[in-house]
Amino acid sequence: MCVCTDISDIMALQQEKSDLLSAIPGGVSELLLLPEGPMILSATDLFYEIIGHSAEQMQSLGNSLFAIVYEPDLPEAKASLRRAGAGGSACECTLRIRYSDGSLHWLTLRGTMRSTGRGTVATVIATNIDEQVKTVRTRELSAQKWSWR
Repeated sequence: MCVCTDISDIMALQQEKSDLLSAIPGGVSELLLLPEGPMILSATDLFYEIIGHSAEQMQSLGNSLFAIVYEPDLPEAKASLRRAGAGGSACECTLRIRYSDGSLHWLTLRGTMRSTGRGTVATVIATNIDEQVKTVRTRELSAQKWSWR
């Protein structure tokens, strides 16, 4: 006996999801929020590009997002996560992360949180904000320079 299943609807949904994810201006990830920090459950290739580590590199770090957070920013990242968990479904965090080449980069994570059978899961969009930070710093330095005159 042979059983055939039409998977065309599933394939169409997968394509629709892929098209939607490619239209988002940032990398998308699902994070399981654990007491020791968020763990990457799944992520787009762009997410890994934005955080400066490959999926394999993150696996070797236990998929822990906090493993790549710049250490001086870690207390604020943890506090931000606690506030988001206490405050409802929206979350946002801006922090610096260390790329695999050792360079530091600014990152914003924005998303929503939901309770699941596994615990609290956050679906986030990661955006590199290096250029915005550089622009703000340049303006601040320029303002300081001109305030001395």
